[in-house]
Amino acid sequence: MFGISFPEFLVVIILLLLVTNPKDIPAIARYLTKIFLKAKAIILSAKQEIYRTSNELGFGDIKNEVEKEIKKEQEELKKTTIIDLYGNEHEVYEVEKIRGDLAKDDLQKEIEEQNKINKKKNSKKKQSNISKTEKSEKN
Repeated sequence: MFGISFPEFLVVIILLLLVTNPKDIPAIARYLTKIFLKAKAIILSAKQEIYRTSNELGFGDIKNEVEKEIKKEQEELKKTTIIDLYGNEHEVYEVEKIRGDLAKDDLQKEIEEQNKINKKKNSKKKQSNISKTEKSEKN
């Protein structure tokens, strides 16, 4: 409740009992309750006013349009499939930013060449692992 832990709340209650007259505590509680309820009503009213104003200004429509544009841009991002040394494929977005020193055509050629090299290395590794397995099974 309001970021106050139970032990802190108990300390406040004990201090309240020590400082005030026990007969005045119900009146203080009523006063604090009224303040709390008025603050709650003001906050609720402000929230409703903000919501109504945002609907009148069309913020919901603007939000939907922005979200659509973001999705459209994300779909338009060019995905590039890169194969690592272990033969795992990875989809990379905006690979041009990684290698900004190359033109798009040169970058695409380099990616294709590296993918071929990595595929070959991976297939050689698999073949050597298979041959090692066969040799160990024969022994």
